[in-house]
Amino acid sequence: MYLKDGLWLPNDFMVDPIPLALTFAQEILTEQQHCILSNTIKRCPILAESECERFITGADSFTPDSRLIMNESVEIDNYFVASGSNGHSIALAGGVGKYIAELIHNGNTNLSTWSVDIRRFMRLHTNERFLQDRLREIPGKQYSLKYPAYGEVLGYERPIFFKTDEAGKSTFGKARWFNTVKKEYNACRKSIAVIDMTSFTIYKLESANQSVVDFLQMFYANNIDKPIGTVVHTGIFLLASPTSQSTRNMKWLKTHVPEDTSIFLSDVTSLYTALDVIGPKAKYLLSQLSDEHFNDFTRLN
Repeated sequence: MYLKDGLWLPNDFMVDPIPLALTFAQEILTEQQHCILSNTIKRCPILAESECERFITGADSFTPDSRLIMNESVEIDNYFVASGSNGHSIALAGGVGKYIAELIHNGNTNLSTWSVDIRRFMRLHTNERFLQDRLREIPGKQYSLKYPAYGEVLGYERPIFFKTDEAGKSTFGKARWFNTVKKEYNACRKSIAVIDMTSFTIYKLESANQSVVDFLQMFYANNIDKPIGTVVHTGIFLLASPTSQSTRNMKWLKTHVPEDTSIFLSDVTSLYTALDVIGPKAKYLLSQLSDEHFNDFTRLN
């Protein structure tokens, strides 16, 4: 009889690389055996009376968000990565082989690999201390229930709603925080609200001449060539980007900036704090905080 039932060891992390010559059977760590065996016996009590001829276990690779890593490396051209299977190497092998071959040969795949794209990560995810602290959590959460409410994006903890007494346990039904979020939505739509957008990525594009304007005119439907002081409904010159698209968008912009140009592109996210004041009454609040007049400020629907 063969019995396999995902015996993950939570809160464990191996810092030093494992020699490739070792087999899984040789990688057993004595202090781990009791925990794994006791849970196995709990699931299949007859094993307590049986003789164990061979005990096999081994290490695996995990990622900060428990999803696979695929696609071309951001730092090295023509270097493709397929790693971080999070314990599902055998199950994923066929599909990963197919789609990584398509990426190498065609530059894209006939199936969206967006959720496992290597460009979803930033430089902070290569920090060894971060990886040690974060990856300890991942194995234990492989099969835990994931409820609809989240509060973390790319290492940033972000408020998803302000907790009240109504916001209770998580559920797959109508959550107790529904009415709380509804009030906040109505404030954004009908009155005024302030949203912390600091975690959104901000790129700065500049050039010694008109090159940056010509570059942006090529990509955006709106006319970017406006006088200084004009607001254009496009997040440009200081370009705002979703938090999770930081690496992907930087790679895309760098790929398309002409080589013979003075355009300079930099990530200035850490230099700014961003607060989004929204709602039809936002201009009344801003008029009390600034000497500028907002009476003629057009509401963008």
